[in-house]
Amino acid sequence: MTWRPKWGHVVIALAVIAALAIASPVFGLDKSIKKAIKKEVAKQIGKATGPAGANGTNGTARAYARVLPPAAVPCVLDGGSGCHHDHDRGAAAVTHTGSGSYCVTAPGISPVAVPAVVSVDISTTPASGNTSAIVDTESSCVGDGFRVFTDRHPSTAVRNAADNGSINVAGNAVAADDVGFTIVIP
Repeated sequence: MTWRPKWGHVVIALAVIAALAIASPVFGLDKSIKKAIKKEVAKQIGKATGPAGANGTNGTARAYARVLPPAAVPCVLDGGSGCHHDHDRGAAAVTHTGSGSYCVTAPGISPVAVPAVVSVDISTTPASGNTSAIVDTESSCVGDGFRVFTDRHPSTAVRNAADNGSINVAGNAVAADDVGFTIVIP
């Protein structure tokens, strides 16, 4: 006569397995299991090498430039001579249109169709107060110009909650001409 498990035994066995799976992290078993898995994987693929991959294409940015702030290298308002920019490709001109306001022209690239990315260039920006550089996609410049705003959050003294002293905090953003930036247009 052959022995066959009863349904009750199967249910109990499954319940014990489920309970152990749930309780194993409490007893620290998951760390030893993870460690064992990592060790086995490292052993199996640690010395594996494959053929070298093909070189990728050079960058896909169609235009980029580092723009020096007018406080460092003066440029003329109202579209006069452009602002100094270097480390550039595809950016034809940068004009300073007002305090903390610039137009970066990239011929053939529409600011309506392509988003740009900007960041503050710390190497050309004095380190007093928080700074930011922002692309304004809603108000483009004339032609193929990307509008960029730069600002600074000057330090402001405020009274503390106990009203027995003051602390310095970042104030409201103020347009700033001493903030350099880098723009990348994909």
